[in-house]
Amino acid sequence: MPAARAIVFRIGVNLGDVVVEGDDLLGDGVNMAARLEQLCDPGGVLVSGTAYDHMQGKLGLPLDFAGEQQVKNISRLVPAYRVRMNGGKPRFAFDRRRLRRLAPRMAAFLAALLLAAGGAWWFVPTEHAGNKPSIAVLPFESLGSDEATGHLANGITEDIITDLARFREFEVIARNSTEVYKNKAIDIGDVGRELKVRYVLEGSIQRQGDRFRVTGQLIDVMSGAYVWSERWDRPAADVFEVQAELSQQVAGTLSGIAGTIITADREAARRKLPSNLNAYDLFVFASEAKQKESRESIAECFLLLKQALEIDPKFARAWTLLGSCHAISLRWTDNWDETSKRYMESMRHAVELDP
Repeated sequence: MPAARAIVFRIGVNLGDVVVEGDDLLGDGVNMAARLEQLCDPGGVLVSGTAYDHMQGKLGLPLDFAGEQQVKNISRLVPAYRVRMNGGKPRFAFDRRRLRRLAPRMAAFLAALLLAAGGAWWFVPTEHAGNKPSIAVLPFESLGSDEATGHLANGITEDIITDLARFREFEVIARNSTEVYKNKAIDIGDVGRELKVRYVLEGSIQRQGDRFRVTGQLIDVMSGAYVWSERWDRPAADVFEVQAELSQQVAGTLSGIAGTIITADREAARRKLPSNLNAYDLFVFASEAKQKESRESIAECFLLLKQALEIDPKFARAWTLLGSCHAISLRWTDNWDETSKRYMESMRHAVELDP
């Protein structure tokens, strides 16, 4: 296949007992292979220590020790070996017995070094590499008791992070790192130190009948001062325009610190906004269902997206999410070709609607 069309695989190999349940394979044996696959380099093969012990002398390719790996949902460290695909000599080699003898001294030296570095990091505010303004967007607070407003606040938080991340001038912290601060009393200084950012954006959203109030504040972690703040009182239909304005104003404020944002970045950040709030609400619910990645949650996701696209057929991001759900369902589908076709059709349609 041409390089642009080739599929590059990662392979994790393990030896262990499995439980066969219908079309599924379950158990630690399967989980370990899956975790090793996730740690593997594209185009490579990673082998567990258990499989390695049984494969010595039976494999034409050499295996290099890749260290003891900490893998998800497995309490013990897992020895792993990397298949040297080109069959050549390793770029470096070491005496493992000598390494074990030196390990205590190395650990003591590293501990002292980390203590010194940690003290400097704690007391001296740091900025990300390249002097780019670094920013964390905290989960927007829902000031209403209704569930729909809470989900909308979650959606807006994620959208603002996505919008700001499109500007190369900024370092933007991913949402999974800021989600831990949701519904907690926080100290902005602590957030800055823990996430190593200079700026924090926080805000709230409140729904009153057919109107919304959205607030946003940009805070300098070093001084604790407000760099920028704004409040919008708009009809419900304008909530997406407010979100776009908020992202642009924050970007504009930070660009005054970092320098002028180039036109290409500003254009790239302008995504096509949803045209209907009800469709967006359904999209947010579907996004949360998709995170569970089970048969039941993906079925729920398909149902919610069908309703959203009936309301707004030109909602590009809903088509993207629909494609993602088809991709996930490839794990258990009885008709691979049809599911794969639907996945590609959904993604192509999304790009047509919003390049």
